[in-house]
Amino acid sequence: MLALSRREALKRACVTIVAAPLLAACGASGSATTSATSTSAAASVAPSTSASSATPSSIASSSAVSSAPASSSAASSSTAASAATSAASSSSAVVATQRVGSGKTALSIAVWDDTVRTWHELYAQKYAQAHPDVTLDIVKIPYADMAQKQLTELAAGTLQDISFAGVKWLDYTAFRGGFRALDDLVKEHNFDMGDFFPSAITGCSLDGKLYALPFETNSGNVDLIYVNTDLLNTRGVTPPTDDWTIDDFMTIAHKMTDPGHQQWGTDYSTGSYYDFGTLARTFGGDILSADTKKFTLENDPNTVKAAEWLVNLRTKDHVAPLANEAKGVGFTTGNVALSGQCICSLPYTKKDVNNKFKFDLILFPKGPTGMRGYEAFATTFAMFVETKQPEAAFDLLTFMTSKDTATWAMVNQGQPPARKSVWMGPEAAKISPAYAKLAAWMSDGVNKGPFPMPYNLRFTELENMYEKQSPPVWQGTVALQGGLQQMQSLADAIMAEPRS
Repeated sequence: MLALSRREALKRACVTIVAAPLLAACGASGSATTSATSTSAAASVAPSTSASSATPSSIASSSAVSSAPASSSAASSSTAASAATSAASSSSAVVATQRVGSGKTALSIAVWDDTVRTWHELYAQKYAQAHPDVTLDIVKIPYADMAQKQLTELAAGTLQDISFAGVKWLDYTAFRGGFRALDDLVKEHNFDMGDFFPSAITGCSLDGKLYALPFETNSGNVDLIYVNTDLLNTRGVTPPTDDWTIDDFMTIAHKMTDPGHQQWGTDYSTGSYYDFGTLARTFGGDILSADTKKFTLENDPNTVKAAEWLVNLRTKDHVAPLANEAKGVGFTTGNVALSGQCICSLPYTKKDVNNKFKFDLILFPKGPTGMRGYEAFATTFAMFVETKQPEAAFDLLTFMTSKDTATWAMVNQGQPPARKSVWMGPEAAKISPAYAKLAAWMSDGVNKGPFPMPYNLRFTELENMYEKQSPPVWQGTVALQGGLQQMQSLADAIMAEPRS
């Protein structure tokens, strides 16, 4: 039997795993579409738009938004044929939304189509304008579409030279042969990797090879506690410091809870398995085994303790609202004392609070073993394996992930950077001292941080299971032990599947 060509194999593979990601942490906004969005001719580069002008709707929820369910690996041949046809027709419709320059070196880049974080497009334009030898095609694609779009374009051989990729689907596209390993280029150009968080570079790598460079790294969706200090003062409660513990958190939450007046100690929740994983790490456990081949929700004693704590927030302790009590409850409304959010929420929270009350940002409390878990969520730029211009593409990639680019994006559009020097720099300090605190935490070499990607890369299936099964457990409507056992059983079946 003749072997399939790599491209034909990719076409058939598109049906086996639907890689449409969840709308993720830190600004994954914009309506989902099935084709690249058209734009007008090149706009001016690097305008003086401030982060405070961002629309609140662009903020990502701390709860994960459901994605399309993952396709079964046992998809029928007729479905596979249909998917391949759809992939080819969809990718053929992807054209450059704008072309900048007229040089001999032809490059293309897929950028994030977002109404707030327009810096992708702006800095791609800036690169082309600074390199007259380059003709740069810029394609705008919404975050919510990108995972599936990459697979369909890859199957048709139309993937851009450089593409943005979330940590949730980067590895799968790399596994499918879509991205070029960058190790040789990094070595050849003596490119300094030391400014990136090691845990983020782990998320950019698969099987020991580097496939991307990050432009964003953050601790996660709910690992920074926003503290309504004015509300605490009304009850004579001393605001916490970064040295606080889980016990301190609960003490304050109890003091600040008054259900009769719709006032709550906290709104903390974990809308995704990787958010829960950060809590498990805080308690000394984890959501995946060290080799990432096993899901450890129900069989790691410390992870079970984290689950018990999470359930008790809404049941035994009742310091967080149940689903039927949550209407009208929110940090920016002023009736939540301790809110689990991310640094990317800060510009929008400032705008929504609008000086109604004072608040502070405190690191998530230390767990029983002194640990603080985080997830090192990263968003990246990667290179198409079939690029005809690897040297020029690498130059574009490093420009888009440079310190100068990251600084502008953070200051003007609230983009969490990937470089430690930007997190700890003077521009970040002017925004909030929380940046430096988070950077120190994520680079201390003690606390766990890599994004919990399963070895078999079946992120979407695992996440869909968690989103469906976990809410009634955390709300206390399903018994904890039985709920954990059910999730563990379903996860075991997913984790037993091979990479494919």
